[in-house]
Amino acid sequence: MKFKSFYLTMGLLWAFVNHIHGQPYGYSAFSSCKSQGSANFAALNNPSELINNKTLLSYSISNPYGLKDLYAAGFSLQTSNSNIGTGISWQNEGNQVYQINRIGLCTAINPIKDLSFGINGYFERINFFKYNKINQSNIDLSLSVKAHAKIKTCFIVKSTINYAAFNDNKHEQNQAVIWSLGYNIEKRIKLLFEFEKTRFQPLQLKTAIAMQRDSLINVNICAANGGKQLGLGIGLKKRKTEIGFAFTMHILLGFSTCLSLAYEIKS
Repeated sequence: MKFKSFYLTMGLLWAFVNHIHGQPYGYSAFSSCKSQGSANFAALNNPSELINNKTLLSYSISNPYGLKDLYAAGFSLQTSNSNIGTGISWQNEGNQVYQINRIGLCTAINPIKDLSFGINGYFERINFFKYNKINQSNIDLSLSVKAHAKIKTCFIVKSTINYAAFNDNKHEQNQAVIWSLGYNIEKRIKLLFEFEKTRFQPLQLKTAIAMQRDSLINVNICAANGGKQLGLGIGLKKRKTEIGFAFTMHILLGFSTCLSLAYEIKS
């Protein structure tokens, strides 16, 4: 067996035991703090960011660590007005050995100015070596607050509960808690900090700087202490279409790439 295949198999086995999700989607989420990433992918990353008065169709696919057999794809359709938003999503991650399929339905409300609350319910099926299948369901909760004209904070809890009725093997899910803080240095430059803690991983700190030029070009530069990662994301918008590309570099595992496409159906 080749060493690359061996390491991939061992990584998938470890992921199965710990059931780690949280693969972010979209160029800005992939390269910077995912809880305050592009609103085009709110249905996949952070439902509380759905409130943007738009109807969007989005698709994102990434290749972790340059392994041709490993991928993560996400598709979403979302719509909202100034007070409420809804979205549906589909995700597929893994390879022929270990694969996760997830269907989600999310909603967000804006009960008071500068505060929005989101909830995402989903059902997923895990296929492992084609010999074992696990069906389970769960709920993610999120909150976004604009505390000041220049400050915004987000709070996300993933896998809040575990429905045993949907979990044939009573598989324990990896709950994650994410908190982020964004500060607008000036109109087009934002500084981001994010803290993420899961049941099976130590606390991770992520920092990013997001820059925008005339709503046409977005650039995100980030760093994370987990794996000593560096990342870059670029989004290019032309009329109603936005194309994004991003990559991150892990000190041991190498490069990951992401390509995303978002189309604004209505605004």
